[in-house]
Amino acid sequence: MGELGEAEGVAAGGTQAAADAVETQMRAASTRAAGADAAAAQAGAADAQAGGRTRGLPKGKGYLRWMPAALRAIGFAMLLLAIVVLVPTAVPRVLGMDTFAIQTASMAPTMPVGSLVLVQPVDAADIPEGEAAAFHRGDSVVVHRVITNQVVEGYLVTKGDANQLEDQEPVPYPDVIGQVTYTIPYLGAFGEILSTVTGKIYFALFIVAALLVIILANQQTAQRRYLTRS
Repeated sequence: MGELGEAEGVAAGGTQAAADAVETQMRAASTRAAGADAAAAQAGAADAQAGGRTRGLPKGKGYLRWMPAALRAIGFAMLLLAIVVLVPTAVPRVLGMDTFAIQTASMAPTMPVGSLVLVQPVDAADIPEGEAAAFHRGDSVVVHRVITNQVVEGYLVTKGDANQLEDQEPVPYPDVIGQVTYTIPYLGAFGEILSTVTGKIYFALFIVAALLVIILANQQTAQRRYLTRS
């Protein structure tokens, strides 16, 4: 009987230990499940936050991200081109200088065809020999180099740099416009265009178009920032 009671006690103890082990495993499983739920909740919150930051932005269209910057660069490039053309063609006239476009090759290579020359009105007697002068010849304006300045007789002897002979006709002082002070290659055509009313209108429209491109780029940038913050 004593051995039987001892066996029963061992069995009872084993049953209690098994129950404790099962309860421990259940608690551990519950803890793991709770941790998984918390992690899932955090991941969902992060996704929701990320979704809130990018809501409304197009997906799969990466080129839209750099489009505002590209438009802004194009607009500023157009404005820079307008400034490059406007400064040498318009500012000298404000300062009292005349501008002319070289249309023949008689002054090549120092003044190639298409160059813009800036002429400072001066007294013809003060133009040094070796400098270029602009003068009227009939209905045309000619730019040639002064070979001799006959102060007493009151005329210039001129010659084109590309010509072998001097000009046949001397230039009387009253026909002299002035002395060439600057030569800018390639801008002569723009100077002629801006000297007409139609050219001025087109140039103004070009500047307006450049400003509109910049404004459009800024609007796209502002819209993207708004969608990112919303």
